Amino acid sequence: RLLLGSLGFSSNSVIMSLSSTFMMPKREASSMGTSSTEMVQAAPRTPPQDRVAMSIRDLHVESHWLFRKTIPALREHFAKLGVTLHVKIGVETFDADYRERILDKGIDETDPAAIAAPFDECCLLFGLSGQSVEGMKRDVETGLAHFHRVCINVMVPNTTPILPDLEVRAAFVREVYPLYKDNPRVDILLENTDFGVGEKL
Repeated sequence: RLLLGSLGFSSNSVIMSLSSTFMMPKREASSMGTSSTEMVQAAPRTPPQDRVAMSIRDLHVESHWLFRKTIPALREHFAKLGVTLHVKIGVETFDADYRERILDKGIDETDPAAIAAPFDECCLLFGLSGQSVEGMKRDVETGLAHFHRVCINVMVPNTTPILPDLEVRAAFVREVYPLYKDNPRVDILLENTDFGVGEKL
């Protein structure tokens, strides 16, 4: 199982990279006794990406909503390699007004089922001013109803002007975290390095 970070990918670039052949020069003697060079296409080789993919059975990636139409081609391509692609979206919350007005996520859809249709997993972001315990619970339950997995990120200071709300964060740890900490379909990151990647700012 391989987990990758947030990707803005296009199916064409990935598939072309994984399906590449290479060109090699062919030198032939001419009738004048000199040699000429032309480019010929060699037999397809297995690129490094495909050699890695041969030992991977599950690949987890994250995509923005804008790239949703590229996902079916990626699924099909990786399926041919024996790899199941699991695609996550950072929806952050199913409160569409809060998501777009405060977080400016660029998701022009309000129906959770429609958002979930191209994806397998979702990320939620808690610990922000204006969030409530009931709203956070509702987001988790909505995520579980429409996605295979839910990843909860608890806000920490970062390079954006949005800061964590310590009271909301404490309320999450006290009242929401205990409800889902043992749920096998829920990952909870109290720190952004809890997956073993990245660094604290």
